[in-house]
Amino acid sequence: MAGKVTAQWSRELMRIGIDVGGTHTDAVLMDGMDIVSSHKALTSSDVRQGIMEALDAVMLDAHVTATAIDAVMIGTTHFTNAVIERKELCPTAIIRACLPTGSGLPPKCDWPEDVAAALGDHSYMIGGGHLFNGKEIAPLDERALDLAIDDIVQKGIKSIAVAAAFSPANADHELAIAKYLSQRIPDANITVSHEIGRLGILERENAALLNAALGKLAHRVVSNMQA
Repeated sequence: MAGKVTAQWSRELMRIGIDVGGTHTDAVLMDGMDIVSSHKALTSSDVRQGIMEALDAVMLDAHVTATAIDAVMIGTTHFTNAVIERKELCPTAIIRACLPTGSGLPPKCDWPEDVAAALGDHSYMIGGGHLFNGKEIAPLDERALDLAIDDIVQKGIKSIAVAAAFSPANADHELAIAKYLSQRIPDANITVSHEIGRLGILERENAALLNAALGKLAHRVVSNMQA
């Protein structure tokens, strides 16, 4: 369904915005702040096809070609829907460097049971982490890390989150764990918590877990969009 076309436009900055939702894909072509054309269609299982059809529709409606477009911006609710519907969440391991402190509240301790179950029970707490001032709580326990990775390999898990106490103040242990993981499991999808969260370890760890669990879906969706 196409929207009404503006007869003339100022040609300030031609942009196309596309929102790929669970039900509908919406597209709008704008010239500066003016809407030139719009389109709404049902979202198809083939994300790329839906995006291309939306692009073609708004450009055809506005009588412009791809060379006239300065930018295309795409948003999607695929990842929000995956969490809400408990679908397409990968089995995900979490390695937390925090011992001898920081074990009072284990990973996923306050998660809804069905979301926690979707990721599986693959939590490992090992020695390491830092204080708020960046000093070590304890050296990274490489032996415990080896044992954790052995178990992850045996389970065939490829999505892994890494968290360490106060890693935003000192990320050395998270980076060391991630480096070793990439050597042992070259095709692993690894998320380190200091890159996506703040000081609070539970919030940061939760964000890292969800990011890792959505990694396979994200790769597929983004690859389709880039194709």
